[in-house]
Amino acid sequence: MSDNTNAGPPQPTEQPRRWLTGKRLLWVGLLIVLVLLAAAAYWPVDYSLKVSPETTYLTGPLREDGTVDYVEALRRLGADHIATDQNSVRLFAQAFGPDWWVPHVLHDALTELGLSPLPAGGDYFVSFRKFVETLPADQQEFVDADGNELDTYEFLAMARKTPWSADQYPRITQWLADIDGPLALIVQGAEEPHFCLPIVPRDAEGLYTVLLPVVGRLRDAAKALGARAMLRAARGDIDGARADLLACHRMGRLVERDWILISYLVGISIDTMAHDGDLALLRTGRLSREQTAAILADLRALPPVRPVADNLQQGERLFILDAIQQLAGSAASRSTGFMELDTIGRRNVNWNIPLRMANKSWGDMIAAMGKADYGERRLASQQWERDNEEWLYPKGLAASNKPIDRLLYVAKLAALRLSGNFGRPRLSRMTGVAVMRILFPSLNRSRDFEERLRTWDELTKLALALSLYKHDHGQYPDDLAALAGEYLPAVFKDRFTGDPLHYQRLGQGFLLYSVGRNQTDDGGLNADGEPADDDLVVHIK
Repeated sequence: MSDNTNAGPPQPTEQPRRWLTGKRLLWVGLLIVLVLLAAAAYWPVDYSLKVSPETTYLTGPLREDGTVDYVEALRRLGADHIATDQNSVRLFAQAFGPDWWVPHVLHDALTELGLSPLPAGGDYFVSFRKFVETLPADQQEFVDADGNELDTYEFLAMARKTPWSADQYPRITQWLADIDGPLALIVQGAEEPHFCLPIVPRDAEGLYTVLLPVVGRLRDAAKALGARAMLRAARGDIDGARADLLACHRMGRLVERDWILISYLVGISIDTMAHDGDLALLRTGRLSREQTAAILADLRALPPVRPVADNLQQGERLFILDAIQQLAGSAASRSTGFMELDTIGRRNVNWNIPLRMANKSWGDMIAAMGKADYGERRLASQQWERDNEEWLYPKGLAASNKPIDRLLYVAKLAALRLSGNFGRPRLSRMTGVAVMRILFPSLNRSRDFEERLRTWDELTKLALALSLYKHDHGQYPDDLAALAGEYLPAVFKDRFTGDPLHYQRLGQGFLLYSVGRNQTDDGGLNADGEPADDDLVVHIK
């Protein structure tokens, strides 16, 4: 047995060294989280365009790449009438000649309409301004009765206010004689039931590349018809004057049916000018009962004024969605003109988000503008503005033009871009805001223009009915209610307030007016006997 009395204390057994310490576990965990985050941020996600009522609104027809072909969609709307004799555009094209379209789409336009080539230098409509340019220099200046200089538009407007003789306006008389043939085609065209403009060029990539004819020429033609109506009235040809003004009304209602807003507004302008002419004839006091009744019957037989909401639904809404779709599919290297999008990069945007934003915004706005009651429409429009103030009234860095703020804004976009899928929803929404801010037209007054036209239509009908009452009873009635039943189915109310229109007998005449869009009664007439502020006034002396 050995002696261990001198052995030292027992030595601890050496443990193996642990690799996974708490600190290392923490770092490994962080690394795994970062890898997962990176994978989530940059994992391929399908952000291709989704065709649906919520994004593209239309779900067909489709192009080969699966996107909506808005050009073909609009082309199909007029396919049944574009090349038929019921399309007024065929006659208008022959009246205005080959320069109604730009040269490189003329062939496509005429082919769509089923027309043969139009010869250069034919007997085509010429505006009064163009006609004046052909006169000697000393006949190209105009003044009013007080010696004030007028341009051709102002001078021609004088000839549409009241009947006039050839001696008063010899240059206008000559112009009307020169364009008698084209005007006959325009009057004939106004009698057709359809207004279908060709969608050209045939290979248009999107609605933004569609080229329209110079629709403003139709307004020039309406001015010519309005002036000729006053000349005919002065010669005692009331039936001829009535026919010219009726052609203006019909042309206005036709043009209102086009898909683009500018045509709609031109149609409203034409229709309003025709109402001015109707009232000018009435103010002469020369209309017989039969002639007055015929004009009233003409107005009541016209097709209804097209709501601007229908126009926006069919045209402008599609135009915006098509533009966003085109931005999504454009070459990645091409500049877009949108600073946000050029910084973000097209591939970093989920384009379904801008499409959904624009589509919903349009839908809400159209619903607001489609309300029949003016007061309800104003409240709905104000709510729409509050709901869309993010892009209507941008704030912060996005709205600033200071160099440092723009630099910070670009840095913010770059940081969001680097965050991959995490920042993509925000980047996509910012893109939608930027695009909507640029592409959305100003529409606040469009519905007011429609309301004004409808009001003028009703005021003119009431004025004619009042004249019929006077023919039958020897004087105007004390109240508009006397017209209901025998002269009109019902008496119109003020569209802007829902209250009765203002009416009073004044001497041998009457004053009839609406308070207009400010919804304030300004008295109808000011101290000079002219319409007060924005009141819409018919004053028969």
